[in-house]
Amino acid sequence: MRQYVSELRNGSNPQFISRQRLLHLVCECFESPPEETICHVDLDCFFVSVALRTRPDLIGKPVAITHSRGLDASAGMSEVASCSYEARAYGVRNGCYVRQAKSVCPDLICLPYQFEDYRAISKLIYEVISRYTLDIRAVSCDEMYVDLNSLCSEMRIMDVMGVVSIIREEIHAETQCNASVGVGPSMLIARLSTRHAKPNGQFVVKCAEVENFMRKERISNLPGIGYNIRAKLNQTFGEMELCEELQTLQMSELQQLLGTKTGLQIYNLCRGVDKERDIVEKSVRKSISCNVNYGIRFNKENEMLDFLKTMAIELEKKLRNAHMAFSTVTLKVMIRAADAPMEPEKFLGHGVCDTVTRSAPLLKSATSADIIFKEAKKLMSSINPVVSDLRGV
Repeated sequence: MRQYVSELRNGSNPQFISRQRLLHLVCECFESPPEETICHVDLDCFFVSVALRTRPDLIGKPVAITHSRGLDASAGMSEVASCSYEARAYGVRNGCYVRQAKSVCPDLICLPYQFEDYRAISKLIYEVISRYTLDIRAVSCDEMYVDLNSLCSEMRIMDVMGVVSIIREEIHAETQCNASVGVGPSMLIARLSTRHAKPNGQFVVKCAEVENFMRKERISNLPGIGYNIRAKLNQTFGEMELCEELQTLQMSELQQLLGTKTGLQIYNLCRGVDKERDIVEKSVRKSISCNVNYGIRFNKENEMLDFLKTMAIELEKKLRNAHMAFSTVTLKVMIRAADAPMEPEKFLGHGVCDTVTRSAPLLKSATSADIIFKEAKKLMSSINPVVSDLRGV
């Protein structure tokens, strides 16, 4: 959605037609907007919400989105991509296997993906927000950051939460999807506060509250701290769950264990320190990619080549939409590891793989799918994998 946001921002002079809905929030004694104007917008159970727009009979029931609606073994090993709060009440979670989900929630209703609808509704959500401001950073089809500082300054508004409430109402009116919004002085605090806004709510952490708020936040909620880092921390310093425990460590201790950059980052994160406030990304996009690592199964070389050609055509479309050309083609493939089974536990998943990457620089920039395919074909030949062992491209 970043490209779509860029198109909105580079379009004709913005009218911000929905700002008229905020006129009652104008403050005559306005001096400056509050410090807490960064919003993290996260759609609740987005895939499920989109499905229920045409299936209102399923509202209030346990629903999950997965690639298969069957009950055979293959369907049982497919993953739940999204599930309703009614399903979560039974213990169903995003990413769990359907078989596991059915065991804890026998009445779970499984619905298929609706990719075109996700794209259409996602664009509509971004369009709704663009009627108020273009200070938007796209994260995904159902998640974004929005800075209301300019809006509040230009309209002389102090009540940020009032603005958020009205935007959420318009999103629901246009899409029938609920949006939860966290608000804070930085993207980090806004993102963490969204957890306290769900489901279908809004929550603000003020500057004066950040210190106390961070103490009780779970370390696992911090962005960039994955399993490996937590394992190192727990192995070295003992089991830690909350940020207040992590705050007892010196920066030097973290840097010695995790490296200078990562140690400093985590030292700041657990204290709620986030120096990045500029929502609008200034960096120039340097690459365009297309990758698939699910459902890749080829029996013959021509099947693999047809797939490469399809990916090349998709990349050409992306380049055209981004008004870009390329000077290097990079091919990364996932190949089934020698000791891995032909079919992994997850149905049509990639399983344990070896990753191989090759790149080819061009003499001059290009934009066509034919050149992408030609270079990708050469790179694939240089890797020379067993076609039936390919699991990702």
